[in-house]
Amino acid sequence: MTSAREAPGDPGPTLTFGVLSRHIAAYLPGTILPALLSFLFLFVFTRIFDPSQFGQYSLVLSVVGMLTVATAKWLETGINRYLAAAVDDAAASRVAHGAILGFAAVALVVIVSGLVLGSLLHLSPSWAGFLLPATLFWAGLTIYEPLSVVFQAQMRPAAYSTLQLARSVLRLGLGLLLVLLVARSPIYLLWGEALSLLLLIFPAWHASGFGAPRFLLDRQLRDRAVQVLRSLAIYGGPMVGWFLGSQLLNVGDRYVLLAYRGPAEVGLYSASYDLVARSISVLAMPILLAAHPLLMKAWGRGDRSGAARWLGHITSRFLVIGGMATAGAWLFSSDLARWFLGPSFFEGHRIMALVVAGVAFWNLGMYVHKPFEFHERTLTLFILSFTAAALNLGLNVLLVPRFGYVGAAYATLASYLGYVLVVAIRGRRLLTWSVPWRSVLPPLAVIIVGTGAIWEIRRAWLGHYSTDVSGVISMTLFAGLSGLVLLRITLRSGREST
Repeated sequence: MTSAREAPGDPGPTLTFGVLSRHIAAYLPGTILPALLSFLFLFVFTRIFDPSQFGQYSLVLSVVGMLTVATAKWLETGINRYLAAAVDDAAASRVAHGAILGFAAVALVVIVSGLVLGSLLHLSPSWAGFLLPATLFWAGLTIYEPLSVVFQAQMRPAAYSTLQLARSVLRLGLGLLLVLLVARSPIYLLWGEALSLLLLIFPAWHASGFGAPRFLLDRQLRDRAVQVLRSLAIYGGPMVGWFLGSQLLNVGDRYVLLAYRGPAEVGLYSASYDLVARSISVLAMPILLAAHPLLMKAWGRGDRSGAARWLGHITSRFLVIGGMATAGAWLFSSDLARWFLGPSFFEGHRIMALVVAGVAFWNLGMYVHKPFEFHERTLTLFILSFTAAALNLGLNVLLVPRFGYVGAAYATLASYLGYVLVVAIRGRRLLTWSVPWRSVLPPLAVIIVGTGAIWEIRRAWLGHYSTDVSGVISMTLFAGLSGLVLLRITLRSGREST
């Protein structure tokens, strides 16, 4: 473990704008390149499959996601809390030993559960072929997700980025290979998902530095590992509920759509949702991946005021970036649908700006609820997450029968916004922090005014240029506007950190 972390006794880097910027930059390849490959994934497979077939695939993915939450998220969140906060190699090794016991436990649970489910489920012919690849995909995700977060907690962004990029390449390549060579069925797309994970687990384990569980031979180390495992479970257990709530927020609307509108609307909704949600992930994940261990490290050192100050800075920057992404989706949703989705999926572009705004608020919540993580109040997060999921379900039942997938997008936006507001208000009781609004409102005003101007310019150009040409020119103008805004907040961040 020593080679993968700072020297023993080194409490890790101090949270400064320079350190945060370097870590964000190191995570960019692991988010931008996989996102581009995901766009290519949608471009290819929404042309191979119709909305109903793609809807089947999306629903199976959502079921696997729910199962993975139950088996893996407690370990993932525990590792990311305690390994990130470890201030020396001895503490990191103790967490690693407990995590290894956790990996053994989740592997056993998946094996037993898979055998039981396989013997009890009796699916229709159109769904039965998904069972085996879905089970293997579940097993792969259960190990892969907690294992990948080890690199984040160890502050090894290059290793994390390499792993995520490898998964994206394998997912696209194997899926395309199987669909074209074996059968044009979404079942083989799921086989590609499963195999891409299973092929990466052993190299990722080796790279993590965990190695063989030799500590089991030492009774004292083994007892300490059991104690750490208990701490991981106590912290991470309620977070399983939080992730289940977040998963219901993310995919619950698709089940309501299936019940009231059928799999075709699920396919339309899922393709547009997944396309633009990736853009928010590209913008949000490098910041979250870099900031989380640094914030936890600051909290572990007792730097409460520093953690509060930087939480405000990071939140303000993300508000600007989220506004920028929403404006871009509003301007260019039809272009994105025409370029990246199959013709039968085009009409889904109507929900893209709503989805981007909703997902932006949800990602903002990952920062805003940090005070609960600092104080290990994960049970409260679990309750708030399920409350938001219940609100989402109620709104979907109310809106989907009348408005279809557009109603589902509005329901999700309202639920995500509600979660952010509640955790922001309640979190201030645990840690006093604030958003520096003078850093937020001027850039947002520039984005709103600039977006309106570009919209009017494009309308004027439509009589002189083709749709694609006017779209490219407008995107160039918007990229310039966004670049100026990002440059301003970057320079301001540098001045504030000094």
